[in-house]
Amino acid sequence: MLVAVTAALVAGLRAVAVPVWGEPVAQLAHASSLRTRACPPLRLPAREGALRARLPARDRNVDVVAALVRTMLEDPAVVRVDELAARHAMSPRTLQRLFRRYVGVSPKWVLQRYRLQEAAERIAEGRDGDWAATALELGYFDQAHFIRDFKALVGASPAQYAGAAA
Repeated sequence: MLVAVTAALVAGLRAVAVPVWGEPVAQLAHASSLRTRACPPLRLPAREGALRARLPARDRNVDVVAALVRTMLEDPAVVRVDELAARHAMSPRTLQRLFRRYVGVSPKWVLQRYRLQEAAERIAEGRDGDWAATALELGYFDQAHFIRDFKALVGASPAQYAGAAA
């Protein structure tokens, strides 16, 4: 019974591995398991080598996106996508394309999340109470939009959150 279950499991894994990694990985897995049954620790280096050989080439855009995200995190003065784009000498549209491809969401969404988290931190520490000023500092056009977004993210209005944190 155990042999049948193991065979079914291996067949299932092979069905997943081949479309993703290709036939050579499936062949290597089979060969390494046959050759090293007596010594399982020898399987890992062979499999690791096969996976490393299939790594994609280094993409310099990943470093660009990492620098963009670092700027968002480290500089609270950056509250708009066009400011971030200008700081990194690129167009807002290029910035948006990079984020869509490498992050999966827009740069505006990421900036907004960071700024709302910053607002939540300020409120929890008792440093904020003027929601209109906070909204402007965080790049919002008005207090109502800030409160709506804060409530959607945190689950409470800034005033409710401040009360609960106090």
